[in-house]
Amino acid sequence: MAGPVTLENIKSLLVENSNSVKSELVRKLDDIFQKHSKKNKKQYEELSEQCLKLERRVRKNNILIFGFTPETSNNIYNETVEKLNSLLSLNLSLKEVNNIYRLGNKENSPIVVEFLSFIRKLDIFKDKEKLKNLKNLKISIANDLCPSDREEQKILLKHLRKNRDNNIECTIKGFKLQIGNNSYSAKDLVEANTNTNSDTEYDTEEDSPDTEEERKNNKEKTPTLTENQKKEKKKIRTPPSPAHTRNHGKKPRRHR
Repeated sequence: MAGPVTLENIKSLLVENSNSVKSELVRKLDDIFQKHSKKNKKQYEELSEQCLKLERRVRKNNILIFGFTPETSNNIYNETVEKLNSLLSLNLSLKEVNNIYRLGNKENSPIVVEFLSFIRKLDIFKDKEKLKNLKNLKISIANDLCPSDREEQKILLKHLRKNRDNNIECTIKGFKLQIGNNSYSAKDLVEANTNTNSDTEYDTEEDSPDTEEERKNNKEKTPTLTENQKKEKKKIRTPPSPAHTRNHGKKPRRHR
């Protein structure tokens, strides 16, 4: 038989009901938020991918020229086209160019050349020997890449040099490092490098010790362990793997 109806009983019932309603409302709101969050994340990723594709399409016909400074900014069109013709033995005309401008206000800022045709742009990179000779003039020509693509290329070039230093034949094809029959993206290389803690990383090619003497000097600089440190190191034991700690269904022996 239920107890007498009092004001306290009514209050407690109202509190219990309100708490259950609140918890249910919070749960439903959380479910709605999670669904919208996943949907918004997916839409954001799709929009980011579309923007990246669009930016790549805009830059597809462009090249960057480093190390070349026209004598007058008013005549940047003619001077740039004439320079490309003289350096690469081209027959390029202004009619084949959409726009030419400098990135930034500094004198050493690269010059962007926008071609009307992607095929005409490819003619710039056909003669690789002449492109190599431009280094003697401190001039270089590169593709106009998106910021994210530039970062990927930096990672690929870093690992390309590292592998070639170890006499491993490799090339870069598109946005992948080709080693034998295997190809690796920048993401693959970063993940592999993160998992390998024993490899020494260098920020630039110049930081890497190229000669045996430099490597020997670096090895001599490595601090040696003292006798006390060696004793302490012996005390530290590597924990056994899970495979060695299994009882295989047997009961542990009791020591008397």
